[in-house]
Amino acid sequence: MGMAGSRIVGTILCVCLLGLACCGDGEPEGQSGAQPQLEALPQPEKKAAPAKPIDDWQVLITFDVDVEAARKGGHVRPDADADELFDRVVEVARERVRAADLGDHWVKARGNRRFEVGFAKLAPDQHHEVVALVTRRGTLEFRIEVLPDDEYRSRMDEREDPPWRLGLWKGSATQFAAFKRSESELLQRAYASGTRYVPSQPAFRLVREAGKDGSDQAHFHLLEVPSEAETFDGDLLRRPTVSMGMMGHPVVIFEIEASRQEAFGDWTEKNVQLPLAIVLNGEFHSAPIIRSRLTTHVQVTLGTGPREQQKREAHALAAVLQAGAMPVQPTLVSVDTR
Repeated sequence: MGMAGSRIVGTILCVCLLGLACCGDGEPEGQSGAQPQLEALPQPEKKAAPAKPIDDWQVLITFDVDVEAARKGGHVRPDADADELFDRVVEVARERVRAADLGDHWVKARGNRRFEVGFAKLAPDQHHEVVALVTRRGTLEFRIEVLPDDEYRSRMDEREDPPWRLGLWKGSATQFAAFKRSESELLQRAYASGTRYVPSQPAFRLVREAGKDGSDQAHFHLLEVPSEAETFDGDLLRRPTVSMGMMGHPVVIFEIEASRQEAFGDWTEKNVQLPLAIVLNGEFHSAPIIRSRLTTHVQVTLGTGPREQQKREAHALAAVLQAGAMPVQPTLVSVDTR
């Protein structure tokens, strides 16, 4: 996921996930030449989710919600009501599955804070998609990636002006590498123990890159911790639509919430020429360069693979972000088929 050639231009932010290069110079993907064909996120009829369990089910998937582990990991408040958290998890799971339009199904709470998702019919191996859909945290964050000033400059065209905000990292490149190394050890220990990662410096936070095992320092990225007024997450996104980009890859386009557009525009304007890290479900995915003020839309480009699979991933991503984040991440217990 290199940043060379990745950039954000105009009023649409192109967010690149799963290894696909971001939009290049000029207009964003899908915005030049012929207009992209927008496809609204499918809204299945209510009959797709019967009120009662289906007797003749083909696939039954069971999930567990471990509230105590979430408390230990610092993902929920210590005084949060466990029953309310569980009910919210089931509600989000129900909405995600409904929005993904997977056919006749039901979502039902069971004892011991477990719930089931049953399907009358499901394509072979499609249960893997259901598990991914239900177990994603569904969090999306926009953060500035922190690097030494010389590294910011090295990624620029010599004709471009330097970033307006230099000096995010006050030390040398050697000190930066040493800090990342010690911080990555702190983060790995938190992962291993199931406890909350607490950054050693409150101004910064380290995240691991998606698909990496953390065995190399390059697998980690240092992000700026913003002020509350400049914290922009998935809750500023509205009205997801699935489209085909100019290169033929499925994309998900979101509008920026109208009440947040000015603030988002001001924030991106002051961070022009800096890398905007895209953090999905707590993992770093890409960091395209901000080239100008952004205000109205976010465009998420899916990764490589068969087009039908990419299209399903696009609809799944839209469904996850539309339904909202899971307060506690469910874990898979079993998949039964007959």
